[in-house]
Amino acid sequence: MFRLLESMRGEPILISHLVRAASLFITLGPVWEGLADRQWAEPDLRVIESELSKLNFPADYELAMRGERPATCGR
Repeated sequence: MFRLLESMRGEPILISHLVRAASLFITLGPVWEGLADRQWAEPDLRVIESELSKLNFPADYELAMRGERPATCGR
């Protein structure tokens, strides 16, 4: 799922950003369940932490809104 999230990054369209945010929400369910049940090994936790640290939704939202502006304003 983290690869899927990364593949949608940089799309300058709002719907892509919203789909990406929803995909992250879906991804975090199993992550949370694994944490609650203490099923993640230390290497798994490092990978999860590394992948989550790459996410910057405020910056990605700004890009999406900049991409939407020309489409909605006709410029």
